Amino acid sequence: MWWKLYTGVHEATIDLQHELNIQGMDNHPRYQYQFPNTRLGLHIDEDALTGILFNLREKDCCIHILNQPYYYQSVVTHVGKHVHSVEPDPEERLVLKFSIRHPWEEVMEKLDKKNLIKY
Repeated sequence: MWWKLYTGVHEATIDLQHELNIQGMDNHPRYQYQFPNTRLGLHIDEDALTGILFNLREKDCCIHILNQPYYYQSVVTHVGKHVHSVEPDPEERLVLKFSIRHPWEEVMEKLDKKNLIKY
């Protein structure tokens, strides 16, 4: 087992969901812990998910989308459409992920209404 998933954090993230303007959506927040030096292979998340990821460590996290590395503290990505992976890192990884089962465009519109989108 190279990762752990912690669910049941919906109530603990209600304020943040309001700040992101995603409250009331089909949204499944969870903490994802990945052990050091482990890899999450290429995959596409089921149900055409849109993911909002918050890195919970000081060092930037990296996600590879369509074989391109993206370093982030927070990111919105269409993990249900684009092939992505996480390469090994010598440090553990802890991410708060909102897995949202709504169309990408709808999620982006909600975030944009709060002026949260930066390109």
